[in-house]
Amino acid sequence: CGCRYLPWSRLLTMMLFVWAAVSTAAALVGGAVACPAGEGYPSPIDQTCILCGEGTYSVEGAANCTQCPAGTWNDQVGASSQSECMQCPTGTWSTVAGAGSASTCIACDAGKYQAAVGQANKTTCLACPSGTYGAVQGASACSACPSGTWSEDFGSSACKIRAEGKWT
Repeated sequence: CGCRYLPWSRLLTMMLFVWAAVSTAAALVGGAVACPAGEGYPSPIDQTCILCGEGTYSVEGAANCTQCPAGTWNDQVGASSQSECMQCPTGTWSTVAGAGSASTCIACDAGKYQAAVGQANKTTCLACPSGTYGAVQGASACSACPSGTWSEDFGSSACKIRAEGKWT
């Protein structure tokens, strides 16, 4: 046959060279090329960097856009960090990840309050304690019942008028 065998070390060196060349070519064609901040690939097939859409962001060197977390939203395209995702205001919450507007932030019910921003579920809305009330939706605090009124229940949306001659 006239075949010659290559020494094992030479064969291994050639295989590593071919692997490195294929890996480099794949990176140059888009296999591992990262996008600039605020951009990402629209799909694994289409590896052309485009601006991240509303409700998303990407940092420098990322290949994909990341959704803003629940409790936040972003109405801008091309956001380059999570800090550009705006937090839902006090008295509201949202379970939606990747929200493109503040309209996904839902107000706590009357009789409840929520004092923190960026909350991601309804359980963060707390019932107003007895002696207080929350008359409106989306309250960040409860109000004390005015003189001559009372509330004995948790989660009151109004105070009751005291009967004359009685106190609580």
